[in-house]
Amino acid sequence: MKSIVLTIVLGSTIPIDGLYAQRPQMVSAVIDGCGLSDGYGEYVVVYGGGSSFTLSPSTLDLRYGTSSPASTTFTDSFESLSVAATWASTLNALLPLSGCSDLNFIGASSGSTIPSGSHLVVFNNINLTSINFSGWCGLGLGNVYVVLSNDSSWPDNGLFANSPSGFRYFQSIVNGTTTNFNYQNLWASTRNGNYLVWHNGGGAPFVYANYPNCNPTDGQSLPVDLISFKVIARTTDVMITWSTAWEVNNSHFEVQRSPNGWDWNVVGKVEGSAHATHTIAYSFVDAEPLDDRSYYRLKQVDFSGQSEIFEVQSVYFKREFKVKIVSNPVSEILTLTGNRPLEYLQATNNSGQFFDLRPIDRNTYNVSHLGAGYYRLIIPKHPPISFIVDR
Repeated sequence: MKSIVLTIVLGSTIPIDGLYAQRPQMVSAVIDGCGLSDGYGEYVVVYGGGSSFTLSPSTLDLRYGTSSPASTTFTDSFESLSVAATWASTLNALLPLSGCSDLNFIGASSGSTIPSGSHLVVFNNINLTSINFSGWCGLGLGNVYVVLSNDSSWPDNGLFANSPSGFRYFQSIVNGTTTNFNYQNLWASTRNGNYLVWHNGGGAPFVYANYPNCNPTDGQSLPVDLISFKVIARTTDVMITWSTAWEVNNSHFEVQRSPNGWDWNVVGKVEGSAHATHTIAYSFVDAEPLDDRSYYRLKQVDFSGQSEIFEVQSVYFKREFKVKIVSNPVSEILTLTGNRPLEYLQATNNSGQFFDLRPIDRNTYNVSHLGAGYYRLIIPKHPPISFIVDR
């Protein structure tokens, strides 16, 4: 018998703008399902990314396999909108009557628009009366778009290995973005409700945990939702700003900088908001940025010590070079102010003669050997500055 796959799209009601730091990809998966047979209740959580898209098997292409890259697609076609709407009503009926006004399931199908910043949750069958999403109440998710997909590759008895002897692999192709994942048997025990959470960018999971009876009891399978990340070069510094749609167990952010994109140093730490269900804006100023091209990224750290690194933004910064004479005219000593040390300095007079100026210290120069008259300072990569020697 052909299985029915249930996809739930977690739509945010929060206005979205700016650059998105999280790529469209899988973020978590319940590997050991809870249902009438062993595989019932397997499901996968997907983040849709920073651009809206039209739902279809090509824009939501999830794959599983025993080798990398995974090649067995388990989301190949969708049921009608009317069928999806029926199951959306069923899921709504399982939610509490109070304290869950920010979560509502709505049916969707092929051709439906998936809003930017949305999540999707994909199940392997529609017998979900034992799966209760009350744990997502209070997270500010808003509308949840329910989509049913037919796929015989994901049978009722499940597809994902619960306790593999080696590695198993996933691949997600979401709105054109391909990400590869793996996992192995690192749970404390094999039991229903074991799930995984991956970093932005895929690879190995950073969470191996359990949801009793497969019911999400918290938002751990929905990590901090970073909806924007901007890096802006200003005259004397670099401004980094970002915002989150919601936060669960968020301790702090590290702001990291690199001169080349692979050697990273922490340049700042910003405290998180622990738990939040509304948009929160953050900022950090790098007062001593690197000249020329550099790279920035965020590392989000939970109170448990688990962390996630988000995508990289680059910026070009060139410090404006300004030099001024403190007092003009001068007599024996020329004093300058500037934001860079000057190792070599010359002056020229109206006759075109050049004179080396000997430094006394970092900002002062001996001009006692210059005769009275008008001069111009010759400073590399700086416009000439006129001064007068008057004795």
